[in-house]
Amino acid sequence: MKNNILDLDKIGFIDNKEFLPNFFDEFNTKNRMRQLFLNLVNCMIPKNCRFEKYEQKTYSNYDLKSVFLAKLHKLKPVSNVFIYKTNKIYKFNFCKNSTLVINNYNKGKFINIMVSNSDLIPYANFLTYAFKKNKLELLVQKDYLFHEFITKKLKKIHPDKTIINQGKSLCIIKNNEIVLKIYNSWKNIDKSKLNIKNELDHALNEISDNYDKDIYLIYPKNKNFNKHIELKINAIKDKKNKIKLIPYSLRSVLRQTI
Repeated sequence: MKNNILDLDKIGFIDNKEFLPNFFDEFNTKNRMRQLFLNLVNCMIPKNCRFEKYEQKTYSNYDLKSVFLAKLHKLKPVSNVFIYKTNKIYKFNFCKNSTLVINNYNKGKFINIMVSNSDLIPYANFLTYAFKKNKLELLVQKDYLFHEFITKKLKKIHPDKTIINQGKSLCIIKNNEIVLKIYNSWKNIDKSKLNIKNELDHALNEISDNYDKDIYLIYPKNKNFNKHIELKINAIKDKKNKIKLIPYSLRSVLRQTI
């Protein structure tokens, strides 16, 4: 499938149309690109409705709309009303928010459900992300998903440090001091022809504000960008800072489900 202009910055699906990541690195089939998308989506949705590791691989054989329908079917509660008995008085804890979300999805199907739970149940949680404008739809900024993926990984591999998510950047802090600042962007980087002006401008602005630590610019790893690159910049040659381009592998998405 050839992606159109809608897919320049976002990935996901609108009803039956998929907007998959570009072919890069080991993500060279539709199955693997869907698998990547489902893994990245886990970084933004609540824990109780995330795609399990085996689901990411199994579901990748089908288009994304079918995948999300299958996940909804799996999350749908078998029993929607729970009643407990106390001194012969029956009590019912009604979850208005879950009920409204689910019945909005069921509109036109002549099905009404009442849910008793103090929080949004997984089924309703999932619908809040995947059901918009009366149809299944989920389009997400690629940079945002990559940013959340990196944040999740850094927190896992640096449990002794604090990871501060600043939206456009990440700060790694140890002993109340910033030790590294990270900017990320989902771009296909070619080391022979770098296209990093926006990210580099952010880094240079940091340095001009008397920031004296290293700054990493992180991009997805690919065959034309598989090693760290330290930039030689005249504007900072007399400063302590180093600006490095870092290739970040996403292959763990594939390994974890094999």
